[in-house]
Formats: sequence, structure tokens, C-alpha cells
Amino acid sequence: MSQQIPFIQKKQHVLKAADLSPKGSVDTLCLPIINLINKHADMFTTSSCSGRLSVFVEGEKIKRKPTDSNNDDSVVKLGGKGLGGDWLFITHDVNEVDNWLGKLYESSRSFTPYKPEVNAKNNLSDASSSTCKNHVIIPHSSSDPDSAFPPIETQRLVLYKFEPFILHVKCRNFETASKLYNVAMSCGFRESGIGSNFIVGIRINIKLDLPIGCAFFAGDSEHNNFKETKLQLLLDNSYINSVLNPITKSKFDENLKKINELYHAIEKEMFVDVNNAENAVKETKTERRERKRREGLQRQAQFKQNDDLNKKLFEERKERKKREALMKKNSQSI
Repeated sequence: MSQQIPFIQKKQHVLKAADLSPKGSVDTLCLPIINLINKHADMFTTSSCSGRLSVFVEGEKIKRKPTDSNNDDSVVKLGGKGLGGDWLFITHDVNEVDNWLGKLYESSRSFTPYKPEVNAKNNLSDASSSTCKNHVIIPHSSSDPDSAFPPIETQRLVLYKFEPFILHVKCRNFETASKLYNVAMSCGFRESGIGSNFIVGIRINIKLDLPIGCAFFAGDSEHNNFKETKLQLLLDNSYINSVLNPITKSKFDENLKKINELYHAIEKEMFVDVNNAENAVKETKTERRERKRREGLQRQAQFKQNDDLNKKLFEERKERKKREALMKKNSQSI
């Protein structure tokens, strides 16, 4: 059985490894706190997200009944990232919140006009109802009979999600992991925890999870042969601009405030001993010899002071005993 790789070697390996996330790079807002943690001798980061807004079409997960082996008796569990799931829009930038719907329509995927009379009725952009990859986006219209939803069995929800900052930190030992966990909890990261191998997951509950529409499939759903997915929006532009976007931006702002609070708390609480150790390492031989000499003289002076005090107390006790003996002798003679 091979020996465990030392902590410092693991740290070097992880920090030099390529970023395997879908984005392929670290979020800009995460860089300061990541650089701070990675300076600590007993910690390094393994994964992070600064917080993001996403629009996601649910997939399906086919789950077989435990008593049956026939595929026809399988049940469909909605809500996963499985078959049919798709990310329509993702951003980590608060400046892109106001135009997320426009970005969705203007993405590099192929768009073609769809039901333009509905576009005019909803006062949206010319491309607001369009095809996106295998999706056809239909704006919200309460008066349009074609906007009625099909049965739930053929639907998938379109979710609008804000997910806050998350950070995973590998620590050398439980003492460091426990200290980092306590710092995170004190800053309001109440979803944090210590996992296996002293990995601290730092999380906070600043979430927003809202269904904004549904997707329904055209094609043979029994054999998963979908020719087209129609996306029916539940929200109109007025609600999106006056309610949804401002709430989302407030989530981004609160998230950033908490990241900065955590940064300063880690800097203050986790680097006290490290800074002292660094100062000790920078001390020259001459400085160390002089410091030792001063410390030795201080100890000698303290010892002498204690010795003088003890002598004084001894003499006082001796005199007291003499007086007590004399008083006792005088009382007996009387």
C-alpha cells in the first residue's frame, strides 16, 4: 500500500493542475480570497464559485420500480440534470442581469422567428419568440389560447436560479479545519461543514429558485425521440424588469458583501500564528542573540527581585515569631 502523499505535495499538485470546470477559469470575484487562503501553509482551495445566475430546463430521471424489472413500468422523476436537461443561460456578472432574456435570445445558438403576432402582443423584441438549439421560446400571453400548458407528464420546468458563493478548502489537520469552519460560521455562512480529509465546504443560503416557465416536448416521448422542445414563459417583461431583476441584483450585492466579510475574517483570524512565525524566520542570528541576551537579563532581574522579596518575607516572619514568643513568655510570668 503506497504511503499518503504529504500535504505540501498535494497542495502543489492541485494549485498547478488545469482548471477542469466547464468555465475553464476561476471567477474573478473569487481570486482575492483564493490567493489569501493559498498563502496559508495549512490550507489550499480545491473548488469555488463566486455566485451565478442561471436559467435551466429540467431534465428527467427514469427510475425503475423496485418490484418490477419491466422498463414499461418505470416512473419518471422530474427535476434532475438528466435526459432533456439543458443550461439556457449562465452568468457570474451582476451587470448582465438586466438583459438575461435578451442574452438568451441573442446567444450563439440558432434563432429563427416564431409566432411574431405573439411578440407584438407582448411588446417584446422582434426575436423574443424564437428557436434556441432544439428549443422554441414562446413569450408569456394570458390571452393566447396556444399558450395553454399541456399535461404535467410531458412538461419540464424552466428554472431561474441564483446560487451564491461556495468554496472548498483542504486543510492540513482538524485543528485548522475547525478554526476555518468557525470563522465561516461567524460570518453567516451557516451552510458550511467539515467533510472527509479535512475539507471545509463554505456555503451560505442566499438563494433564489423560481420557475419561470415550462418546456414540453414534441416527438416520441416514450422512446425519448424528441424533435423539438417548446419553452413557454410564465412571466411578462414588466414582472421581469420591475421585480425579478432587482431581486437578483440584490442577491448579487449581498453575496459580494459576504465574500468580503469572509476575506477580512480569514485574514484576521487565520494568519495570526503564521505572521508570528514569519517574523521569527526573518530574524537574523545577531538579532536572535541580542533578543536571547535581553530575555536572559530580564529573567535574572526577575529572579533577583523574587529572591529579595523572599528574603524580606523571611525576615518579617522571623521577627514576628520572636515577638510572639516574647509575648507568650511575658504572659506566663504574670
